[in-house]
Amino acid sequence: MSKFRPFILFILSLVFGLAGVALDAWKDSPEEISKIISQNLSAELLKLQQEQTKIIQNPSGVAWSQLEGTHFLVDSSGIVAWSKNDFSLDARMIRESFSMRLIQVSA
Repeated sequence: MSKFRPFILFILSLVFGLAGVALDAWKDSPEEISKIISQNLSAELLKLQQEQTKIIQNPSGVAWSQLEGTHFLVDSSGIVAWSKNDFSLDARMIRESFSMRLIQVSA
């Protein structure tokens, strides 16, 4: 038993260490997690709105490839300019008038 003692102590310390890390990660309440998610989402939406304002003010002067968000400039004939090639925008997605639309796509 004495030659296995260091191994057993190592395993026990590893188990308690991992349990402590797991408990520390779960200490946030659902309300705190929701608040963090809400703050992050608000920050991302603010960035998108700032980019949108730049586009609306001067569409021809925008460096589309430099934008962080995915933006499309659409007129009656179709898509005029875009910032990302992640997915192709379908005209059925934008039939109604809106100032901002969030579209979920799978990667």
